[in-house]
Amino acid sequence: MPKLFKFIYYNIAFGVALWVILFLYKINIWLAVVGSIIVIYFFIKITSKVLIFINNL
Repeated sequence: MPKLFKFIYYNIAFGVALWVILFLYKINIWLAVVGSIIVIYFFIKITSKVLIFINNL
């Protein structure tokens, strides 16, 4: 079951991150570059907390 939760989490997280970066790219290329750095930072921080939570289930 934790494998399923991890699979679902990664699919949703990658989809949302990609959508945000592409949305920012429509506005401005430099906004997309800065936004992608911020999204990657938040992805790493949130993923570590989510994986700890999933492992504790």
